[in-house]
Amino acid sequence: MAVFLTILGIVVVFIGLQDVFHTLFHPAKHGNVSDWIARRIWRLLQRIRPKSLSFAGPVAFVTIMLFWAGCVIIGFSLILLPRLPQAFVFVQGLDTNSYGSWPGALDVSIGSLITLSTGAYSKNLGLQWLMGIEAVIGFALLTAAVSWLLSIYPVFEHRKSLAHEATLIHFSEVTGIRRLDQLSDSDLSYILEGLASQLITCRNELSQFPITYYFHEDETKTALAGILPYLADVAEQSVRRSGSAALAATVLGGAIDDYLNLIARSFLRRPFTDRGEILRAFAADHQREVVRSPRPVLRAARRGVELPGRTPPLHPAGNQFRCLLDGRGHCRYRSWQAHFHHTPSLKNGEPGGQFVVRPERLISNSGDRLYAGHMRVAVKKRRVRFRRSLIVHIEE
Repeated sequence: MAVFLTILGIVVVFIGLQDVFHTLFHPAKHGNVSDWIARRIWRLLQRIRPKSLSFAGPVAFVTIMLFWAGCVIIGFSLILLPRLPQAFVFVQGLDTNSYGSWPGALDVSIGSLITLSTGAYSKNLGLQWLMGIEAVIGFALLTAAVSWLLSIYPVFEHRKSLAHEATLIHFSEVTGIRRLDQLSDSDLSYILEGLASQLITCRNELSQFPITYYFHEDETKTALAGILPYLADVAEQSVRRSGSAALAATVLGGAIDDYLNLIARSFLRRPFTDRGEILRAFAADHQREVVRSPRPVLRAARRGVELPGRTPPLHPAGNQFRCLLDGRGHCRYRSWQAHFHHTPSLKNGEPGGQFVVRPERLISNSGDRLYAGHMRVAVKKRRVRFRRSLIVHIEE
């Protein structure tokens, strides 16, 4: 029995210490147990109390620290249990028989961990060494906890700063103060390079400190999960520019994909196959609304709008119809009655006529205000779905 308890205690201590090592000191690998604890707490709060999701990160941090300390305390108590009380001497007044149980072994182990004398002293030199090692581990755990806590706060600051900057740029575009497509290539390149650099930093810090994923921001304007789709739209729109702006947009797009790949693999537990899908899943996991660019991504205009086999009925107000984009950027027709507010358009030559793809603001028959890029689609039985769309105008 003594051999079994000793081996079991060594295994428990090893589980805790290897998780500490991989979490704090091994950048290429995450702590398997600590990641599982944080993920379980995140999912639990999502199910039972979603409004308290901001507590998931702090609760996970404290729980992981208690798990590490518990592994050391329980493991060493199992090693000491078969040797109590015969291998120890006790100060006068202590009940020697009570130390022959597991609670007594826990008391001795806790005292060794925090270097506090409990009145029990080992007569065996080997056990004295063992208790000294536990004291060193306890001091190392305390130091690691403080260092870990101080290390993750800059990660929050960098992530929130990136999200806040992107939110302000989006605000400038939405309100018409200044749009990114109005900037010169050099100015746009400078902005995109800065955003890409910050996102690369956030990605590498998240890889080093995965627990930061579970710290939910209370403010929408500093939530990266919601504003990241907007940055993806900006990168896809700006890659059509010339010179350094196109290069900076490519770098930003690559940084977004690398960040989403890490999110999908490590936290969403799914393969990274489609950028849009992971962006929506990331935002939903953090309970954020997806923020898109006020300028629609004109994939179909660039490739050539693919019309259905039949000629669609035209809008009576100006030969206009609506085109839905599938996942490949191809156009599928669905009729829609609406009033159009025309804006500058992007022309694309096509046999049989010239098609002008217009980013439009729509006012539907019911009076709801809708925006191009994410517009409501009326289907049978008055159900409503959100789909990416473009307005196509046929010029004579």
